[in-house]
Amino acid sequence: MENSKLRATPAARDLAKMMGIDLLNVRGSGAKGRIHKEDVEEFNFEKKVRITPLASKIAQEYNIDLSTVEGSGHNGKIMKEIQKEVKRFIKPGISTWELNNLIKHIIEKNGARSAEYNYPNFHKGKPAFPGHACISVNEQIIHGVPSKKVILKDGDIVTIDLVIEKDGYHVDMARTYEVGQNVSKNTKKLLEVTRNAFYEGIKFAKVGYRIGDISHAIESYVQKNGFDVIQEYQGHGIRKKYA
Repeated sequence: MENSKLRATPAARDLAKMMGIDLLNVRGSGAKGRIHKEDVEEFNFEKKVRITPLASKIAQEYNIDLSTVEGSGHNGKIMKEIQKEVKRFIKPGISTWELNNLIKHIIEKNGARSAEYNYPNFHKGKPAFPGHACISVNEQIIHGVPSKKVILKDGDIVTIDLVIEKDGYHVDMARTYEVGQNVSKNTKKLLEVTRNAFYEGIKFAKVGYRIGDISHAIESYVQKNGFDVIQEYQGHGIRKKYA
């Protein structure tokens, strides 16, 4: 079957083209196997190879294509499970504390730990972070504290931001989800532009480019589409020793 005859949304086709993914390899979750953008993202996540310096050195020495090698690392699989379960449970009426407990359960059952839980507060005299993930609703930018009092409503958006650690290695992920069926068109556009900006930045995450090239690509794309980036909060690195 040719790509043009596949049942796929325009957004899925655009993303697959951007990422060099053959839609024939992607399983659709929609009606009659229709491929959605989320299916392409899921496919890319599953195929992504996390490479240690030693693995990279051996692959180069023996001319091995690492895209054909299945990794044995744990953290990527744990993040994938969290993403799936959180997406399934997010609905109007659930509290951010309940989502936090779900994330805590998945992390601990996999023998990992949340690097955010009990993280020291930079403000003297303030308590350490009590959650296993930062959960921010609507206009809250980052570092939302999970709470029994924060109940998700139809039309909200909620961002799950977490760092997990296992065997001395850390993985950091943030993803924003729609709540219910009544998210506004402008908010949907914001999510779409943000997602696409992420991939625009990835284009410059290559040897020969600078960190500034990545951020410039993101900011330029966002502004071109009628939004702006928040100057006070920027990206950060991640390493084996988090704290």
